[in-house]
Amino acid sequence: MSEPDGTKAPARPRQVTVAGVTAAAACLLLVVTLFDSMATVRSADMRDRVAKFLSTPPGDGLGLSADAVVDLLRAVVLVSGALAAAGAVLAIFALQRHRGARVGLAVAAVLMLFSATFVSGILPLVVAVAAAMLWGREARDWYDGRQPRPAPQAPGPLPPHLSHPQAGAPQAGSTYPPAGSPWATPAPQGGGPGHPAPAAFRAAPRTGRPVQVTAAVWLTWVFSAFVAFVFVLVVLTMLLDRDRLLEEIQRTPTLTDAGFTTRQILGFMWVLSAVAIAWSLGAMALAALAFRRVEIARVVLVVSGIVAGLVCLAAVPVGWPGAVAAFTTVALLSRRPARDWFAGRGLPPGPPRQSLPQPPPRSKPPVW
Repeated sequence: MSEPDGTKAPARPRQVTVAGVTAAAACLLLVVTLFDSMATVRSADMRDRVAKFLSTPPGDGLGLSADAVVDLLRAVVLVSGALAAAGAVLAIFALQRHRGARVGLAVAAVLMLFSATFVSGILPLVVAVAAAMLWGREARDWYDGRQPRPAPQAPGPLPPHLSHPQAGAPQAGSTYPPAGSPWATPAPQGGGPGHPAPAAFRAAPRTGRPVQVTAAVWLTWVFSAFVAFVFVLVVLTMLLDRDRLLEEIQRTPTLTDAGFTTRQILGFMWVLSAVAIAWSLGAMALAALAFRRVEIARVVLVVSGIVAGLVCLAAVPVGWPGAVAAFTTVALLSRRPARDWFAGRGLPPGPPRQSLPQPPPRSKPPVW
């Protein structure tokens, strides 16, 4: 395989191969497992178990019927199956160095964590781990068309004449090699009080975290914590003051005119609260990882911000501040300084390494 400019493409790293094959296999197994889960959800035994749960605490406080819960489980299984099938296809394209497929696989893996985990066990976790492996350093270099960057190596051992002093070595307080000899290296000038060292011998400054990343992370933390706090209050109200909440629902003309029953409204509020709290906590965790320069966290946080912004736009006009914060976070994390910082580009080189002086060749063997 060659690049469009005719150069030879770098070989696919083993990390990408293992991650792609694992993700594809796990998604295919997940599709097969969800077929069995669909049959289980439709069974009479599942309906009886759901009805028994809803008739005893804490299930009786949810305000849901057995048919509604079964329909919700069927929808979760169908959505999870569609995501698993899409993940298998995206994993195959990711193995062929398709950058969009890598992003799509990461998004599908995150969504399956919130859907398929409840009905299929640990397979969504396997897909998520495999998708995260596609964002390692070697994988990023391969998708960007660069040759793999060598890992930093530890300095080698000192030469024998320096690590093991022998007879005839210079005594303490003397200089070696002697000043003026052909093997002596000129010492850098300055470095003392009032005499700064030259630029070649000063450590190069490191590029810090861009202000765009810091602002995006703090926006995510503040608004996600606020949303989680609001919906925790909603849950506490449904648990502690349910009768008053039902009275307020019955007095709301928008809900009563829509034809929804009180049990349906309560069930929707329970599901919405659970999703909002889990989503907010997940966004805060992703922001913490992005603050520590994890590239996959930035990508998933951008996708989450886009979806959250669209959802907040639908909540007119209460959700408009959240939509502004979400789209601002997406814009900040998509700026070039943020992308370069996550990719490790634009960092200044470190100070130049100085080679150790070599001893003069000995014409006579040492006298013992």
